[in-house]
Amino acid sequence: STTLCNIGIGALIATLVLHITGWLGAGNTGYAVVITVYGIGSVAGGLVAARLTEKLGRVRTLLLCGTAQIGALVALGAIRSLPAAVAAMGLFGFAGIIWNVTEVTMTQERSPEGTLGRVSSAFRTLSTAGAPLGALLGGVMAAAWGLNTPALGAAALFVCGVAALVPGMRSDIN
Repeated sequence: STTLCNIGIGALIATLVLHITGWLGAGNTGYAVVITVYGIGSVAGGLVAARLTEKLGRVRTLLLCGTAQIGALVALGAIRSLPAAVAAMGLFGFAGIIWNVTEVTMTQERSPEGTLGRVSSAFRTLSTAGAPLGALLGGVMAAAWGLNTPALGAAALFVCGVAALVPGMRSDIN
């Protein structure tokens, strides 16, 4: 799930400056605003992650945040507006950090005793390996179909990644 999402994130990050400055025509200032709001959203998500997962449960929180990120990516790729891009990236950062905190916590809690280091290492290797592949994919997509398509492709990958979590929605999982 995370590897698919990180392929999408790699595609988005590799092309985001072109998306904002070129497709949206927002220039360097527009790009700076988008990135700043993304950072603010990430910090805000970090501040509420524990409370949200406590209230909703971990799997539901992952599904909610994954769905929010899908919506943000679709908005970013489909709406040609700087305010929409700013809002989308703020939401993407907010939901993304909650996803990260929740997912790492679940991985740590569910790792068999004595294997946490190996499990964490394998998880990070698999998830991080997706970003360079995504960067290549994003460049190909942008060149072939337009500067907004990496965001839409990332949304499609997030749909697959989030759908993989649905079987985990059993009532005994927090």
